[in-house]
Amino acid sequence: MAEKNSYKNFEDVKCLWMKCGLVEYKLCDKDFNCEECSFDSAVKMNLKNPSENFIYEKFFHKAPMFESFNPQYYHFDNCIVLKNFIGNNYYIGFEPYALKMLGVNCKTKFINQSDEIQKGQEFIEIYGGWGHLELQAPMDFSYIEKIDCDNIMDSDKRWFGIIECRKDDVESFSVKRDFCEEKLSSLKAIMSANSLSYSDYFSAKGNPAGGTMLDGGNFTDNLLYIFGAKVYKRILNFTFLNQKR
Repeated sequence: MAEKNSYKNFEDVKCLWMKCGLVEYKLCDKDFNCEECSFDSAVKMNLKNPSENFIYEKFFHKAPMFESFNPQYYHFDNCIVLKNFIGNNYYIGFEPYALKMLGVNCKTKFINQSDEIQKGQEFIEIYGGWGHLELQAPMDFSYIEKIDCDNIMDSDKRWFGIIECRKDDVESFSVKRDFCEEKLSSLKAIMSANSLSYSDYFSAKGNPAGGTMLDGGNFTDNLLYIFGAKVYKRILNFTFLNQKR
């Protein structure tokens, strides 16, 4: 069950299980080499031996939610990540922990109608009741396909486009493990410094089942209400814009 193509649109990179309707959303990152794909193997195994404990959509969410660095991806200082799947084509999306920071409080939208984006150009906006911020492109690239990003926070889909760019630029402008780990450590410190707001929230509202911050439990979607708009905006400014004030 393998096929290889020169991908040019969203339909061409849908996982075969997505195409047949078994899973709602899954893009292929194995060049359609299904025999080497752990997801394909798990789906086939579950079809032969159905289990109530197997949930397709959670299969790729085993890693810790706040893992700071995944060597399979190219990471950038504004929480944008790329994943190569063929030639100079990449998925573009957000760091997993950045999506959880945003939660249901935020929406995203493309700023530019043009598919040609230049380094330093504002290209995607994040907004909500706390305000808004715009992310700058880490390098020149062009969209092959824009994936609807209106509900990316609700669906936890992560990727919002497929792009083409020079591999040399990707490698030159991406950041390394040390940067990512230091940034996440600083983010935890900023949030811990405001732990009183977190405690006050639960004292007033009652502790939501499984609610937590960065302590390994289920992540709450109410950070805006826990910290308040001013502090929450400062946290997001640091997360996406590296602004400490």
